[in-house]
Amino acid sequence: MQRILTLCLCMCVAWGLSAQDTRFIDEIFEVGEPELGVTYGTNISILTGDALPLELKMDIYQPEGDGADDVERPVVCIFHTGNFLPQFVNRGAYGSRLDSANVEIIRRLVRRGYVAASVSYRQGWLPTALDQETRLGTLLQAAYRGGQDAHTLARYLRFTVDQQDNPYNIDTSRIVFMGTGTGGYVVHTHAFLDRNEEIGENIQFYTSTGDTLIQGDTLGDPQGVRPALINIPNWVGYSSDVAMAINVGGACGDPNWIEGQDHEPLYMGFHSYTDDLAPFYEGQVGVPIGGGNFLPVITGARGSNGVLEIIDDQGGQPELDDALANPLPSMFPALSSELNTLNEDYKMQEVVSPVANDVMDTFQLSRDHLWPFVYNRTIIAPYNWFDEATFRAGVDAFNAATMGNLDADVVIAAEEQSNPNWDDPVEAQKTIDTMIAYMLPRLWYGLDLDAIVSTEDLVDAATVGLEVYPNPASDFVRIELAEGYKIREIALIDMMGRLTGNWTGIDQSSFRIDRGTLVRGYYNVRLRTDEGIVTQRVLFE
Repeated sequence: MQRILTLCLCMCVAWGLSAQDTRFIDEIFEVGEPELGVTYGTNISILTGDALPLELKMDIYQPEGDGADDVERPVVCIFHTGNFLPQFVNRGAYGSRLDSANVEIIRRLVRRGYVAASVSYRQGWLPTALDQETRLGTLLQAAYRGGQDAHTLARYLRFTVDQQDNPYNIDTSRIVFMGTGTGGYVVHTHAFLDRNEEIGENIQFYTSTGDTLIQGDTLGDPQGVRPALINIPNWVGYSSDVAMAINVGGACGDPNWIEGQDHEPLYMGFHSYTDDLAPFYEGQVGVPIGGGNFLPVITGARGSNGVLEIIDDQGGQPELDDALANPLPSMFPALSSELNTLNEDYKMQEVVSPVANDVMDTFQLSRDHLWPFVYNRTIIAPYNWFDEATFRAGVDAFNAATMGNLDADVVIAAEEQSNPNWDDPVEAQKTIDTMIAYMLPRLWYGLDLDAIVSTEDLVDAATVGLEVYPNPASDFVRIELAEGYKIREIALIDMMGRLTGNWTGIDQSSFRIDRGTLVRGYYNVRLRTDEGIVTQRVLFE
């Protein structure tokens, strides 16, 4: 299996990407100067010891020269790793919005026309506490706060569209949350933990005195919209659902959170089969404490393989079925089809692995919409890398500022044991080549990007003299084109991407849409004309 993985990565470099210049598939744009340190919310941090407010930050990257005024773009938000502690405090080399792998993935997506953001979230817990209960409780609370921050981010994006004239030109029906390492725990918590009661349903999440480790009056609700001692609500009133969740080496704290509800996002995963910190299928979560050592914290967690098993048992994800085709349409990179072929072989293989102390389980090596990193030794994150000189300088600065004793040699030695690419960006980026090729068709079909990238031309509203009025509207809107232009078809799409109205065979220059039972909010009006596709946003108050 090691040979197959190496072959796959080498083929990616040889084949490259499709040259058809298709938006969201090919690298056809430049990456604009990122907007760094954007505040997306404010909430209570425990790192200071005084529970003080903290500004939640992200860096936003946008494509240049992509006709942003004409096309609302999907946005991919990546939550970094770091074991819920700041970089260096976590005794590791990663844990910031500038982690090399995250920025590289972001830049590749932006060159294809996506908006992307590298996102920080609240940190802080007690990994070196002597008792298991304290370690578990503080880690669970950290993941809970991270999930709240992810909900805040989704609401903030919708707030910017509603109240700030959509400064990033995003399509809020096409928000994707992606998490690497610890960020994967944040993404799972956001996607699947709905109610405080779900914490109470797991006997593992109780103290020895019978109290749940998550108290609503202290931390609030999972969505973070209820005021609490350590929660400040942000952007209440906006939806915090997203269209897709992508896990890269994280896990879901409790498989019972995954209920198959309509608001749960589509899901895909990347995970090392030999990851010994986050379970690939099901098992124990371990947290590194430096020097290659780690502490056990949670048992029964589900990684990418185990989460997808539950999703499959609940009916699967038919929206992504077209991404399983082999071969895929020629607009996708050839590697995308090759990965589907390899994954079919992986899906036929059964493996045995520990899921708890002295308990083994048998499961299939891969599943639909999972790409396993298959190695014959313990490997955690082969997509990560860092510059040694920069890292050593950062450790020296950290030790000087905090009177710390972090040993760069110890961290590097541990990284060498779990990541063969830690000091080799070329090899690490081959892994990212594979990840991007596997993601592209799943993003395309899962986000219904064909509705944006039509074989017909997108035309500017002024070209056909489009007028939509009144806007905002109460009971109806009228759509008119200039004399000589005809409306052939109209689709009305809400901000979650759902088709709420469709009119065909119109063949006239004016049309009225009655509101009927449509709820308050923004809608995209998509007109098909002989000249191409025209879009316009309307607000029903």
